[in-house]
Amino acid sequence: MVNNHKPIIVILGPTASAKTRFARFLSEKISAEVVNCDLYQMYKDIKIATNKTDTTTFTNAKCHLFDFLNGNDDYSIRNFQEDGRKIINEILNNNKTPILVGGSVLYIMSLLQDYQFTNKRENFDKYLNMSKQERWDLLNKLDPIEAIKLHPNNERRVLRALEIFEKEKMSKTEFNSRQSKEMFFKNILFITLNPNRDELIQVINNRVVEQFNNGLKEEAIYILSKYIDSQVTSAIGIKEWKLGLNDSETIKLIQKHTRNYAKHQLTFIRKISNNNYFELDFNNIENTFKNIYEKCIKKYCC
Repeated sequence: MVNNHKPIIVILGPTASAKTRFARFLSEKISAEVVNCDLYQMYKDIKIATNKTDTTTFTNAKCHLFDFLNGNDDYSIRNFQEDGRKIINEILNNNKTPILVGGSVLYIMSLLQDYQFTNKRENFDKYLNMSKQERWDLLNKLDPIEAIKLHPNNERRVLRALEIFEKEKMSKTEFNSRQSKEMFFKNILFITLNPNRDELIQVINNRVVEQFNNGLKEEAIYILSKYIDSQVTSAIGIKEWKLGLNDSETIKLIQKHTRNYAKHQLTFIRKISNNNYFELDFNNIENTFKNIYEKCIKKYCC
């Protein structure tokens, strides 16, 4: 566990809940630096599908881990944990407050919890020489609970689950259940932006339409043609264009996947203890931010 006097502020919430906007608001109130914890915001070529943050709008705060990966870069959660913890410690050592923001909740918790990863990948040619379906069938035999969560085309996660079984002699499900819940950092302030469900659905649906009007289809076609089997092609808003549906059907599918992702995020967030929930009013977002700052942030950071 790392002791830190300044709190680490963690902004949580489902996709489309103005998390980055809140991070920008806070960066104008306190001496802070922002750490991106959204996997696909790390990739340079995905801008529209991720509603890419323009870091130049953070006039008072340095931003980290945005827009630094090429589409074919292999960047694991282990890499992120190492880089993120180093950055957080540097921010704390400079007597500033780290603000962690992003939709990849597992990535956030990999920084904060004393989460252990398996040893680095060795030789898994026997898996690489299998077809996608053969790998999935093997995983289904070894770890059916994990396999049912994954499509055979999700090669990265299927291989990851097989890798864990190979090295740890246990299923990924069991391996995850044994992870320590001890925090790696001591002073953490969780803030969750909690919008009304029906309002969030409407915001998500509208945002996808806006993304399409701003060139989402063209961005997806470019990425899918340039990177083929890269991790970047699995992003919501990109992968749906592989299916050959018409524009209207694809938009509806992206909306559905985004809504499901928001539901998944909230399920994960509810498992986090010592979390501070604030109702997010989409009609008066700035007032919500001011309320959180006065009630929860000011006394810790000012």
